[in-house]
Amino acid sequence: MPRLARLTAGVIAVALLLGGFGARQPRAEAEAQQAVPPGAPGADEALLSIMPYRLQPADLLPGYQILDHTANTPASRAFDAGQTLADSLDALKTIQRGGFLAGIEQVIGPNNNTPVRLFDFNVELYASDQQASASYHDNLDVPQSSRIQSDNPPLPVRLGDESGAVHVVSTSASTGLETAFEAIFWRRGPLVFGMLMVIYDRTETLDQAVPFAQAADRRAAGVQAPAPGAQATLPVIGADPYQEEAMYALYLRLPTPDQSPFGFMAQARSIVTTADLLLDASDPSAAYSRIVGQWRRITEAERVYFTLQGDTGDVWHVRLALSADAAGATANVLDPDHQPNSTVETYGLFQPLGETSRLYRESYTLANDLPRELWRAMWTHGRVVLTVYTTGPAGDFTAQQVNDFAQIVDATYQKGAVPDVLTTKTPNAPALPAPAPNPPVPTAGRWPS
Repeated sequence: MPRLARLTAGVIAVALLLGGFGARQPRAEAEAQQAVPPGAPGADEALLSIMPYRLQPADLLPGYQILDHTANTPASRAFDAGQTLADSLDALKTIQRGGFLAGIEQVIGPNNNTPVRLFDFNVELYASDQQASASYHDNLDVPQSSRIQSDNPPLPVRLGDESGAVHVVSTSASTGLETAFEAIFWRRGPLVFGMLMVIYDRTETLDQAVPFAQAADRRAAGVQAPAPGAQATLPVIGADPYQEEAMYALYLRLPTPDQSPFGFMAQARSIVTTADLLLDASDPSAAYSRIVGQWRRITEAERVYFTLQGDTGDVWHVRLALSADAAGATANVLDPDHQPNSTVETYGLFQPLGETSRLYRESYTLANDLPRELWRAMWTHGRVVLTVYTTGPAGDFTAQQVNDFAQIVDATYQKGAVPDVLTTKTPNAPALPAPAPNPPVPTAGRWPS
């Protein structure tokens, strides 16, 4: 699932308030050394190394559940921090000086019988213990203002190598309502952990957050930490600045809200990184080989269109993805990831688009035995894969509707001069082994009536 579009507004506010998404200037002791040494693991490899630290349902206190998760990389954090490409490139330099490699965020919430307490668990990997320690101390230092009051209550337990807490009360400028946060941060070697609690009724106490932090630290204590200074063993396609440029180029060529299909409402655009796809994969290592080795994926942008039913009803998805070369983009179209446990039929588009195009019909059932259907139109323009797909009850969408909206998406993408980063400006990409041949593609047939 795409980042940004998933996390609740309250939790995002906490992350911005307490962590700044890594956008603070690094402390002097961290800045004195080289930010990220040459040959360090890329963001995707770093993410794979910290996935064992994710909390599982068995780690949670009774009455709570994991609501969502997202991945963070230097490029995606910089994208979040800027309003323009220049802003994000400046933020990226700051993030890199701080040594940030990758992070995972999980949102934890109550079930129907538990008082409303939202928790945001973070684990972040840095290039060195020193840089991790600097980030840990920055998290505890929340500047006060007319709308933000903070203090550092004593933490009654010791977690990891160093640990501390911060209490924050934020007052909304528009409504005057107060939101309270209790946050616990700790470090284990090059890893920084955070457990943030959000409360809206001003009944916050630090002892409510301590059991969650202790549970997370117990899991962390049982995982072998990544070695500081480890060398990369997996290839990286596209350096962070190149990814940043590609993110903006794709993001700005998505359809606009006024191009929403009839009866649908446009949601905020979002960036989908390879790290996001790995976090959602049932087999992350196999997913990496497929996404990077075969599709040569660099990054992706998405816009979703809902009805009033939200993501449980009929939904349109538009995705624009950049590969390192046209062969990778073609491989993606001919052999994409389909809905798990679905029956797949392959057709040609009624009005073919781009160089290579396919239309897939994916039929499946949910746990409640309700039949569902997904129509997926995919086509290439050079190294870019354009995808329009639907999800909803079987029969709610037709192939003709998908074809018609695909034409609009294609025209929007090609309007004006397409940025060089999506056409002629290719990334520095390592030579990878040739991917296994694609399985035979069913002959493109006529659309079902």
